[in-house]
Amino acid sequence: MYKLILTLSVISTFFAQNAFAENKVNLCNLSYNKYSQYGEDGIIETIFKIIGTESKICLEVGAGDGPGGSNIAHLWKDLEWKAILIEGDPERLKTLEESIKGNSNCTLVKTYIEKDESLGKTIDSILSDLGINKLDLLSLDIDGNDYHVFENLKIHPRVIIVEFNPTIPYYRDVYQQYSDHSWDIGCSVAALQRLGKEKGYELVSVTDVNAIFVDNAYFDKFSEYETSLEKLFNTKYLKNIILSFSGDPTVIGKKNYLSDGFFKVGYPRKLNCKDCYVLRINEIDLNDDDLNENFPGFPKTKPH
Repeated sequence: MYKLILTLSVISTFFAQNAFAENKVNLCNLSYNKYSQYGEDGIIETIFKIIGTESKICLEVGAGDGPGGSNIAHLWKDLEWKAILIEGDPERLKTLEESIKGNSNCTLVKTYIEKDESLGKTIDSILSDLGINKLDLLSLDIDGNDYHVFENLKIHPRVIIVEFNPTIPYYRDVYQQYSDHSWDIGCSVAALQRLGKEKGYELVSVTDVNAIFVDNAYFDKFSEYETSLEKLFNTKYLKNIILSFSGDPTVIGKKNYLSDGFFKVGYPRKLNCKDCYVLRINEIDLNDDDLNENFPGFPKTKPH
């Protein structure tokens, strides 16, 4: 009888624990936009309710042309944080300067960011010039070199937001070469997750294009929240290349998230595909000379 009660107790505990695990809260469910694009305003606010604030200083690399689309504008406009805004594009700077005019919470730094000081200004060198050695939040959105800037970062913000390429599957560890503007693919969220762990961070949220990390000293505070990358990643931007039995390539992806803009030449193709769009890739995109130059040993395309 005792063994039966013990067994039932163990089974009950197991199911209770697994039921709890299934009901973990996704921070994206608490998201909202005031200035951000994909709910980051609400997620950031929730994170700092959980871990508290210290310096109340935030920094955004790639501040753009103003608060619209910013991951930190809500903090410095509405919550009295201090902000360092870094932007190098002359056209964007005109609008950005106008949008922060008279706001004493903001410090504008007009420069592009490099991964190390031998190449130009870095986040660390700018913070050193400003006499700042603590950040509560860093947001990186520089369309390509985000991985490398993160990798070379010396200061340790408590929370970091980094942009990734949502068309790369969450299980592929991919990032572009530094400043290779001939192929600006940025990086995958898997590459950022690995790098984050190496630098003492844990992933707590993933929006459409941003991975959000906290210092691993605070990670246990998120035990009630979903932190599995597989469950957090939004697959709607993914495309797949499928081959016909004759070797013809076709791209499929979810409706509204696949267009000719992703490919040089293509045309719609009829295919029974639930909730997806099909794009036939034209032969010109798979030129044998290009393939052999970039992928030695790649099979020749079949003649038609």
